[in-house]
Formats: sequence, structure tokens, C-alpha cells
Amino acid sequence: MWPGIVSQGVGLTLAKVLVGQLGSVAATVWFETLMLAYLVPFAWLNRKKISGPVVENAGAALAYFIGFFSFATALSIGVVSLAAPIANLFPLVAVGLAVIVYGEKLERHQWAGLALAAVALAGLSL
Repeated sequence: MWPGIVSQGVGLTLAKVLVGQLGSVAATVWFETLMLAYLVPFAWLNRKKISGPVVENAGAALAYFIGFFSFATALSIGVVSLAAPIANLFPLVAVGLAVIVYGEKLERHQWAGLALAAVALAGLSL
């Protein structure tokens, strides 16, 4: 897990340099192009294993694009130390949608985790 945490932190920090040099729109296009360069061959090699509704997959891709563009925009007007932690609270949205859309039930400790994350978000915005 640590390599993922470290690489995510390094990537988010380097995104600030990219946005500073290119602007948020060009940085988003560049980043998404790199993601496609990685994902298209992967998807092709695993095409028999990968399936799913096209609309949902396209919606997920669009949501990811909008998310990175929003993060890039935040970097262009703010600091990494604020934008990165806020951007990485995205599980709050995923959990909320899982409860609303799929009717998933959360345990007490999961509700406590969501509450702590919300408190953290409030603290970062001060």
C-alpha cells in the first residue's frame, strides 16, 4: 500500500508543476492523454475479461475527466497542500452514492469514518 500512497503523493505534487506550465485545461488534456496511452493497451490485452455497460463506463470516464480538471483548476489558483487532501476525499462521494443508489448499509465505524473525513474537510477549508 505504501508504494501507492507515495506515488499518488508524488503525482499530485508534480501535477502542480504541470498546471503551472500549461494551465489547467492543457494539463488535463495532457494527463488524460497519458492515461489513455496506458489504459487502451491494457484494455485491448484484457478485452475478453473487461465488460460492462458502455454508458456507465463512459460516465465513469467523464466523471474522472471532470474530477482531474477540477483538481487542476484548484492547483492553478491554490496550493498543493490544500487541493490534494481535499481532492482525495472523493470516497465521501462514492460512499454517499453507494448508500443512496445501491441501498448499502453502513456500520457505526463507517459512519464515524465519514464524520471524521467531513470534519477534516471542514478543517482544511478554514
